[in-house]
Amino acid sequence: MPKTVLIELDKARRLKYDVNAFVAIEEALGTTLGRAFRSPGLREVRALLWAGLQWEDRDLTPEDVGDIIQTYLENGGDLDKLTDAIRKALEGSRLIRSTDGMDTEGNGEAEAAT
Repeated sequence: MPKTVLIELDKARRLKYDVNAFVAIEEALGTTLGRAFRSPGLREVRALLWAGLQWEDRDLTPEDVGDIIQTYLENGGDLDKLTDAIRKALEGSRLIRSTDGMDTEGNGEAEAAT
């Protein structure tokens, strides 16, 4: 079972990534997960967060998650802390070996778990 990561956003939420979340990310961004992490902007962060929250709240839309991120940042939240939580949850999925293989400079892909 994939690991969940707790993060305080608009309320305490748990991120979890499974096969369905990975597919949702690819569909939302039109690219692979590794490419999404090459140089993640707000579009990628929103899609990654949305997909990671879907398992717990299927009614959340990407726009809802954008509003959650906006409020989080306005209340002093840190975007780096948010992306770190996403990375930890992605690693906990066991569908990839490590997000260390995801190059945020644009040179690599995540390694698929074997």
